Amino acid sequence: MCYHTVLFAFGLCLVSMTTGFILNGEPIRNTNSSLPSMAAPPLRVGSFNIQVFGQTKYSKPEIMAVIVKILSRYDIVQVLEIRDATGAAFEHLLADLNNYVKVHIGLSAVYGKVISPRLGRTSSKEQYGFLYRTSKVNVSDTYLYSDTHDVFEREPYGVQFHSPTTVVQDFVLMANHIQPSAAVLEMDQLPAVYDEFTRHFRVQDVIIAGDFNADCQYMKPSDWLNISLRTDQRFTWLVQDDLDTTVGVTACSYDKFVLGGDLIAHAVVPDSVQAYRFDEDLAINRSFAVEISDHYPIEMQIKGSPNIQTQKHLVSSVSFTVTNSFSVSKDTDIQNVYHVPSCTTSPFVVKLLMDGTRMDHMDIVANLRDVDSIIPQLQNFSANCPRILTPETLSMVDGYVRSGMLTASLPDVYGLVYSPNVHVFETAIRCSLQLPYICSVTVSKQISGN
Repeated sequence: MCYHTVLFAFGLCLVSMTTGFILNGEPIRNTNSSLPSMAAPPLRVGSFNIQVFGQTKYSKPEIMAVIVKILSRYDIVQVLEIRDATGAAFEHLLADLNNYVKVHIGLSAVYGKVISPRLGRTSSKEQYGFLYRTSKVNVSDTYLYSDTHDVFEREPYGVQFHSPTTVVQDFVLMANHIQPSAAVLEMDQLPAVYDEFTRHFRVQDVIIAGDFNADCQYMKPSDWLNISLRTDQRFTWLVQDDLDTTVGVTACSYDKFVLGGDLIAHAVVPDSVQAYRFDEDLAINRSFAVEISDHYPIEMQIKGSPNIQTQKHLVSSVSFTVTNSFSVSKDTDIQNVYHVPSCTTSPFVVKLLMDGTRMDHMDIVANLRDVDSIIPQLQNFSANCPRILTPETLSMVDGYVRSGMLTASLPDVYGLVYSPNVHVFETAIRCSLQLPYICSVTVSKQISGN
């Protein structure tokens, strides 16, 4: 007796769903531009410590050309370590960046800016700068943390953005440049900053980002136990502790993204968090790269809103089918197939499908909410309606059920609107009522669609 197995992945709409898979931090786009999009493009957010950014660095055109190219990657980017009492360097940076994107991307890519007050206890003060594409987001509000106990060398500063085309539309980007000698103390205080920000902005979703100096000589592994930002379950850390965010010979994970709020925590595009190694990407030698900064930018992407119109009539599922290719030939066995409507019991329902005036095949279907009930229900069907499903067929179905493919994590398809029926397992027996008389079992779990 011969058996074969047919596996179906995600149904007919797989081609349009591949819009959002990620490769090396980049969403894979439709290769055919005529295909409708599954969702709006993601929003790319960056944080970049440009190491003493002021008039001196701005006066070097070759360095500025690279900085502008780096910044043009982002829809929103915060710039750390701006040291310029005149404020002119950041204004010039914005002008140069807009001139660049107008030529290389288009007018829709131009940036607006927000800049914090000058911060720091000493005469060497810094500012946080924010650059954002005005076609993508709007600024709703800004806020400087009220550091009444003088914990921070430079108080955290937040900007609230409204992004109409992403799954989380209102969020805050909080900039931090933590004092190296007080890294543990300042990080430990950040949950209190988050609480104050949520009260001020009336928004729970906050991206706490910046140069935390959270590694190497400024941190011991045991210090993490004393940092409430790390131990508080409200917060999600995106940057791994072993991700090097420094350009020089050191290998330190100084720069971080930490998320507060459930919506933003579930809105990050998988595998989009990385340190952008501009020296490698732009083929810059290391000695020149360290003149640009001793930090790499870190970046993440926020998922775009699903295109409901595109997905409205589509249903996708993950399934397997086991078919007994041995054709029934005895009259008594054929009679057993025709006897199925009278021997089938709940939860199975029998459907007869016609080919013109003739019966073509029969579907016996049950929607089960417990994956462990699939085999017992099929065995119960076989006891009531014998000689339809062979023991070998049931054995292979059992193998696939036990493999976990139906209970594995849902595929993270960019932009997909997941079905409320993801915990329903449709178990369908199909028997042909014309030559050749064969039967199969298909078990499927719906992924998307109503």
